[in-house]
Amino acid sequence: MSGNQLTFDFNVPLDGLPQLWTPDDIFDCLDQSAIERFKEDSRIERKRAAVSKKDLADNLSMWANTQPSGGIIFVGVEDDGTISGCKNIEQEHINEI
Repeated sequence: MSGNQLTFDFNVPLDGLPQLWTPDDIFDCLDQSAIERFKEDSRIERKRAAVSKKDLADNLSMWANTQPSGGIIFVGVEDDGTISGCKNIEQEHINEI
């Protein structure tokens, strides 16, 4: 049986398997289509731009203690995935969060 060792390609392209992407993979490829593609799950949280400091802090604390990769918060994205942005939010609130 020696010499008949099977090999496996573990370098699967991420394009077709977004469910396997880590938060770092998502962040590295982040653009508008990625924000629209990824729904909330154990890696992604969507928050309106008017998010409270406490709510944001709760998520940041949770992911700071989540192994191995944490998560990403999309601020300015509604729960349904609509990108609303931060344009209509006061600068003071943006600075606070």
